Amino acid sequence: MLTQGALTRQQSLEAQRANLHRFHRDNAELFAAMPYEPWTLRSGFREARTHVAPSLLPGAASIGLLGVFMDNDLPVRSTEQHLLMYPGLLMTETLHNLFATQYHCPTALGLPSLQYLDRAGVKQSMLVVGDPVSHGAIVNDGHKCNKEGQHA
Repeated sequence: MLTQGALTRQQSLEAQRANLHRFHRDNAELFAAMPYEPWTLRSGFREARTHVAPSLLPGAASIGLLGVFMDNDLPVRSTEQHLLMYPGLLMTETLHNLFATQYHCPTALGLPSLQYLDRAGVKQSMLVVGDPVSHGAIVNDGHKCNKEGQHA
């Protein structure tokens, strides 16, 4: 069998997290040159209760994709509502290219508001690679419940 001895999905996510920590440690000097702390921090707000389960997107479960699902319906509010944090490792685009080369991680979230000029006057674009075991960083495909979303 082709998958015999392969890592489980959870083991794969833990290995990806270890890669982030190893990359940060191995490139500490480059991270120290950034004007930001490298790891995003959890704030004090309460996250919505969620669980991770096989994705409901057609064909996604067969390849191991996971989805994040709400445990309870949330009441509609007239103000913005944050559901989950997106913890991860901040890095420049240059560092992300190196990380992707070493660990094959083609995904990251661009953060245009954090661009800065380095000491040489070169614009540095910033990205965050999400902590892969955090619910906020796992693909969220919602739940097909035949209900329309509500907007305030």
